[in-house]
Amino acid sequence: MKLRNLAAAAGAAILATTAFAAPAPAQEDDERSLQCELLDGYLSDRDLYEEDHELFPTSESELEENIRDRGQDVIGDLLLALPFLEMANDEVAADTAGFALDCGLVNEDPAFGSSTIFGSLENLSS
Repeated sequence: MKLRNLAAAAGAAILATTAFAAPAPAQEDDERSLQCELLDGYLSDRDLYEEDHELFPTSESELEENIRDRGQDVIGDLLLALPFLEMANDEVAADTAGFALDCGLVNEDPAFGSSTIFGSLENLSS
């Protein structure tokens, strides 16, 4: 009798473990793709990309600034009374822009000093 109860408990444990196992990689890719599509639609519908986004893709910092500005417009006068809202707004803007970068919806910000203009200026000063 004890052996039967032990076997039933082991079977239940195996079922519980597989039920909560991580989803398959293909399923995760599909979910990620859907999240990126939804974010792109949201950003487009609310005009959060730069106006010339199709020709010159928006950078991460430009998107972050646009989201932050829109949030400040919505929150408005509450920012004066509740300054922690500005910190929350900044965090949401940074997180959203970072996710958009991970999705490939915006370009990475150029590294300071890596452009040819800055390199040329450094050469002139030497």
